[in-house]
Amino acid sequence: MNPVPALADALAVVRSIMGGTTDIGAGDEVVSQRDRVEAIRLLEDLKDAACAAQAELAVAVVAHEVAVAEAVADDVDVDAECASRAKARRVARARRSAIGQVALARRESPHMGGVFVGMGEALVHEMPCTFAALKSGALNEYRARTLVRETACL
Repeated sequence: MNPVPALADALAVVRSIMGGTTDIGAGDEVVSQRDRVEAIRLLEDLKDAACAAQAELAVAVVAHEVAVAEAVADDVDVDAECASRAKARRVARARRSAIGQVALARRESPHMGGVFVGMGEALVHEMPCTFAALKSGALNEYRARTLVRETACL
């Protein structure tokens, strides 16, 4: 099977979706039903790869914000225990803020942003094979989230 027509059809589908039309390839005699189905498969793989990229970027955003919060110099005139608590509060606030930014970028609630960041951290740091499967399109976001949730206690 020639992937070029399927890819061209996938691009046409993306353009059609972004343009708001719903008559995808209705009058086009060159595009076969098989190519349309293949385009759906390619778009699904693209969604999975995009999810993996989002997870990796979300982990990086949170890690950067936490690193910046940890690097802030503590006050010299307070005792070590107070400085440690202040640093812990600063780090927690930075983490919440970064998760909120990720949630806004994904157009989701802060809770779902936290779930996504938690899943991303587990995939990137603890489950590299599952992350690679998500990135390649062999696994979708729902299944990856299920794997992370079900193996969290192991």
